[in-house]
Amino acid sequence: MKGLIFVFFGFFVTNLIFSQHLRDHYNKLYTKTDSAPTFSGNISNYFDSVLNGKEFPNKGRVIIEVVIDSTGASYYNYSYDHTDQRDGSVPNFELKQLISNMPAWTPAHQNGYIVNYILILLLDFSDGKLTQVRIKPIGEEMKYMLNSN
Repeated sequence: MKGLIFVFFGFFVTNLIFSQHLRDHYNKLYTKTDSAPTFSGNISNYFDSVLNGKEFPNKGRVIIEVVIDSTGASYYNYSYDHTDQRDGSVPNFELKQLISNMPAWTPAHQNGYIVNYILILLLDFSDGKLTQVRIKPIGEEMKYMLNSN
């Protein structure tokens, strides 16, 4: 009987510790992982298609913080508008919809677990056109933002 209680107690404690370890992986937002999330397709083509016919800023950059969760879904977190602010710049409420409607990403992995990840999307504008879309790790872009105009 003592052996059965010992086994049950050991199983309970092991399960509690293991589930807490898993919960930590799923609740944390990672910026560096063994493998970063990848977009399923061409990110520039996605933005070209969903922004077709929209008016853009004359020049500048919009920086968007995006969370890719453990299922591959994308969520708008925040944006920084470094454009010339003329009428027609991409409004934040549109960005939220564009990001949440993106096709699923392949999620990030850390230590064998699928994890939540935060990254930066850079949308560059020139002559009233979207000229480039890039995906960057958040740490690298934060250094750039401190030195940009």
